[in-house]
Amino acid sequence: MNSILLLLSIFSATEAVSTGFPAWSKGAIQFVVDRCDYYRGDSLIQAEFYFMVDPKTVGPGAQSLEIAVELQNEQGQVSRDQWTRRISGKTPGTIVDYFQIYLKPGTYALRLVLQTDQGQSGTVERTFTVQPRDSTLSLSDLELAVRFLSDSTNPFYKHGVAVIPNPSHTYRPTQRETLRVYYEVYGMQPDSQSVVLNHLIQDTTGQILLRLPPRPVAKAGRGSMPWATELPLTDLKPGVYDLLVQAVDLSTGQQALRTVRFVYSPEQGFTVDLPEEWLPYLEFIDYFASEDQIAMLKTLEGEGKRYFLYTFWKRYDPNPETPKNEFLPEFIERVKYADEHFSFGKKLGRYTDRGRIYIRYGPPDQIEHKYQEWGRKDVEKWIYYQRGQMEFIFMDFEMSGDYQLIYSSIPEEPSRQDWRQLLREEEFDW
Repeated sequence: MNSILLLLSIFSATEAVSTGFPAWSKGAIQFVVDRCDYYRGDSLIQAEFYFMVDPKTVGPGAQSLEIAVELQNEQGQVSRDQWTRRISGKTPGTIVDYFQIYLKPGTYALRLVLQTDQGQSGTVERTFTVQPRDSTLSLSDLELAVRFLSDSTNPFYKHGVAVIPNPSHTYRPTQRETLRVYYEVYGMQPDSQSVVLNHLIQDTTGQILLRLPPRPVAKAGRGSMPWATELPLTDLKPGVYDLLVQAVDLSTGQQALRTVRFVYSPEQGFTVDLPEEWLPYLEFIDYFASEDQIAMLKTLEGEGKRYFLYTFWKRYDPNPETPKNEFLPEFIERVKYADEHFSFGKKLGRYTDRGRIYIRYGPPDQIEHKYQEWGRKDVEKWIYYQRGQMEFIFMDFEMSGDYQLIYSSIPEEPSRQDWRQLLREEEFDW
């Protein structure tokens, strides 16, 4: 058992890997698609696609939903399928459906279009890669679910349980306080020993917040097996988390690990109030975030991305007790100003030194310009009296308008070692 606990230490250093799913639609009909791969034999993969439609975007008068799937492989071969689903009632409930395709390892392009009989439509386009099966101990993708049923007639029934999927990877307090996950284990040594299953939840910094006790499961001569389990979410705060599943074969010592990211949102009915036109600016977190946070944002889409941005920028909210974050409009104006005033050539102002300082600290209280004769370097000095007399000096080395930072009074923005010499050469007394 000590070796099992030792293996758990790798969890804290593990990050979720983006698979391109969940994928969120574009168009009038809003829906989200998730995908999980299950191995059937040595070289055949059963790819299951689950989609959930926001009923508010379908329209109260719609009677049917036409579903069209197009899949293209690396050789350019295209396969298509199409079917119609009836929608009952004036206001349809949440629509959850799925389809499955048997694939070989490779890269594919998916196009899924939903259209009502009244003409509203939505589209998801996504390229994804199906990995070959590992010959040693391995796990399928982790399928997140909202509930498990024992009804064998349910269309989501497989291997003894109906797995009602949660394509959005989003859970809410008082609505879904239990995370349910289904997966399959492959490549076990078919003997009388056990495989040990470990489950934990960690935050995006790697801190473990929930760990279920190790679960030994008798293999009973099987080389593979399905598994479904539940994890309570009641002690979690709203945020973005990773579920990690580890399998250890006690016969061979082999281990396999899978992760999936999910969102635990605030109370039911909560909506992230971020206008669509703000998102291209709010996603520019480069000067406020760590490398891990920037990498994590790239793995998120849809509600997960919006909630990440909501919680990320909340720390800069001057009045966090109120629902409105007053810093956001100010930040957006800073980015716009930087792009409008500091851009040169094809380089946006937000990526220049002056743009970075302006975006991080806002407009300076005073700007001093030193314009030189032709052949000499222009210089600007920015002073922030309200921030403890912060000072920054920029020099236009190439006379192109790209002013580079040479001096800073704060350690967060290091000065050039030769900044004094540069100023002396230009005969400045700053």
